[in-house]
Amino acid sequence: MILQLHYNTLTAPPEPDQSSVVLKIDESVEKKAFVMPWANPAWVASQSMDIPAHSTDVSHSFELKPSLFISNASGGAIPPGTPFMIHQAGLHMHTRGTRARTEIRGADGATQCLLDIPSWNFHWQGSYALEAPKTIQPDDNLYLECHWDNTSPTDINWGEGTGDEMCLGTFYVTQ
Repeated sequence: MILQLHYNTLTAPPEPDQSSVVLKIDESVEKKAFVMPWANPAWVASQSMDIPAHSTDVSHSFELKPSLFISNASGGAIPPGTPFMIHQAGLHMHTRGTRARTEIRGADGATQCLLDIPSWNFHWQGSYALEAPKTIQPDDNLYLECHWDNTSPTDINWGEGTGDEMCLGTFYVTQ
């Protein structure tokens, strides 16, 4: 397990870390589940998520069939070509984010909103339980869109620092 923490000491002096983790390990589970991250691999690998300086509304989006890799991503828990369920959705951006949305785009053209945050707040990076699980069919796409206000004098891109940015969806999925 890897736990990544971000600290911001720009507005307050450093304090001792008080983070904790509680784990519960069961002998068996009814359904195998995992958290599936969702972002354009090119944003991360080749820094192609440009957010130019002096821009008030820059957006990037990504859409792909998760069925193309769900078996590998789930360690084989979800076989190729089978539907799976999304129970929770989360979005992650940093401080220049203004709004973000993720949805299922069905092969039939229908859309189902998973999470829409029209006025982003850096502290809303948690995961949100859906009222009812949503089913992803093998031919459905998963869509992610993020917007930023970069009125600073510096271009920014994907990065780990709070001064950098991200556009990341996370989904809690089961068979």
